[in-house]
Amino acid sequence: MSGKECLNAIQDREHVFLESPPGDKSNMWFLVDNKDNLQRQREGKHMTYYDDCGVWDSGKGRCHSQDYLSGNLGCVFKRDGEYCERKRVGGKTVFIPLVPQPTDIITMHRLETATKLNPTFKKHVSYFTQSSNPILSDIAVYEYCGTQKVEDKARTNPNVL
Repeated sequence: MSGKECLNAIQDREHVFLESPPGDKSNMWFLVDNKDNLQRQREGKHMTYYDDCGVWDSGKGRCHSQDYLSGNLGCVFKRDGEYCERKRVGGKTVFIPLVPQPTDIITMHRLETATKLNPTFKKHVSYFTQSSNPILSDIAVYEYCGTQKVEDKARTNPNVL
């Protein structure tokens, strides 16, 4: 899902699960409560994204963030303390500072990883932060891409059977 699609789904807040629901997740996405992860983050702990898809390969996964203008969700990039737009000029990428500088930025945080047994089955977890809307980060999008094999299923949350 694009950043805009994820944000729209989160803002709609329909069918939010406490954790990823059990069952086949091939090419599916879910809204999941993210409040426990935010608390873990404040305590300096790792965030956890449990499901029943087996062991995820955290060593090959990656986390990244992307800033967006809150009004139109245009991508912006922070360079030398200023928000900029990225353009191609003469075959080179240049970053041009925005005038005036935006005051309300939405940041998308995304984790991407694949299962150890089936590297073609991938998971993206996305959530957003915004200074003017602190509850925006309360919900995350769990997106599963590819086909989940039946033998991949194993609950990763030790507190749930």
